[in-house]
Amino acid sequence: DSVINHTTGADHGEGTGVAGSKYDGEGNFPAIPYTKENFHDCTKGIGDYTNADEVQNCRLTSLQDLDTSQEYVQDKLADYMNRLLDLGVYGFRVDAVKHIATADVAAIKAKLAEKSGRNADDIFFEQEVIGNASEAAEIQPSNYVANGKVSEFNFTNHL
Repeated sequence: DSVINHTTGADHGEGTGVAGSKYDGEGNFPAIPYTKENFHDCTKGIGDYTNADEVQNCRLTSLQDLDTSQEYVQDKLADYMNRLLDLGVYGFRVDAVKHIATADVAAIKAKLAEKSGRNADDIFFEQEVIGNASEAAEIQPSNYVANGKVSEFNFTNHL
């Protein structure tokens, strides 16, 4: 399960993350390293799911939202995922993908393919995209299919 859209909640202040790494509520994660410049400027919570820009650039429940359009951030995420592949991970369930632009997901996956020496289509991606017809067209599950498999949450309603 890969969470590549966001980090910890901004309201958590300072804390200890994975492997003893430190972070603060300002967006400083020195072990990666990320600084506040690697996060979107929007600090409000998402309130309007009909606005794709807000969904993809503001905070999901106060979680600091990575600016995945930045090549630096894409590189860091691809490095992280490549380390997991090196450890024997077969593929990824990518959390909260509708909060990331489809082009950014494609760029991260392409960088991962390059770093791992694999074909991008051979890297298993299961993307969590909860669809809702009342939400913006840009964040619907069908938009993410080109990047890999997409979880379908409505299938039980159709059974």
